[in-house]
Amino acid sequence: GRMVQMLISEFPEVRASGKMVFPLFGATDQEQSFFSSNELARGFADKIGARVKYAWFPYKPGSERDSELFKKTSYYESLSRLWADIDIAVVGIGNREIIEALGRVFGYSENCNAAIGDISTHFFDESGNILELYENTLCASRVDIKNARETIAVASGKGKAEAISGALYTGMIDTLITDEYTAKSILQAK
Repeated sequence: GRMVQMLISEFPEVRASGKMVFPLFGATDQEQSFFSSNELARGFADKIGARVKYAWFPYKPGSERDSELFKKTSYYESLSRLWADIDIAVVGIGNREIIEALGRVFGYSENCNAAIGDISTHFFDESGNILELYENTLCASRVDIKNARETIAVASGKGKAEAISGALYTGMIDTLITDEYTAKSILQAK
């Protein structure tokens, strides 16, 4: 989320009339703006002059019953239709830090130890295998992200090489934006 937030802050103001920006996962109790999917969507929409559609539901409802109730709402259904037809998905790549943060919020799963990163709350191991850490989540599916016309991942920094490497194996990313030092770390790790 931090890299996506940085991208948004540095992105030039342009006009993309008729376009819509929307988050790929529901809201969480995380207060940091870099992790608020709705805040990131609003910030990017403001930069490009697009409309915004918010995820007015939690990423992980308290129960399976609550999750199913949210999925039956017309609002959720309208966002699901958008997820199924994404032009450009801009995603960050989280590392073990985000897995630990979500573990504190939602509890730890037996698969947490194998997870090295995530793409829009889809967790993966070092080989790019998707790991289901949480049930009843409300987010764009990995198929939705993979089927986007273009999925651009923005990630760099100390401690990200392992997660970026695993993310590339998921098949969910078309374009990676990183810095020279992180790219060298990824190549040296292989």
